[in-house]
Amino acid sequence: MPPYWPREPDRKNDTAFRRFGDRVNLAFNIAIYSTVITALWFFMLLFYRDWPWLQSLTLGWLGVIVLQGIYVLAIADYSDADDTKPIFKKDKDEVSEDASDSSGG
Repeated sequence: MPPYWPREPDRKNDTAFRRFGDRVNLAFNIAIYSTVITALWFFMLLFYRDWPWLQSLTLGWLGVIVLQGIYVLAIADYSDADDTKPIFKKDKDEVSEDASDSSGG
């Protein structure tokens, strides 16, 4: 169930949308990292292999994610972002009904 943005999404001019997108990308990168690294370590241990590159890959990728997290959560400037939140499909009908009621006046 993908989220819907309540207005036309514009990454360049909409700071709230950019903040949301950056945080979703961070969460996605963490999920992919967790899945891939866990699978690689599992199969290395299962088949009694010696993969010396796996520790470097694990630490390097984790370092990239930490840097991305520091940027997204601490450095990036979202100061002019409003409190807009994404809308999910179950709530989309309610929001559109509220908007039509208020504009019908």
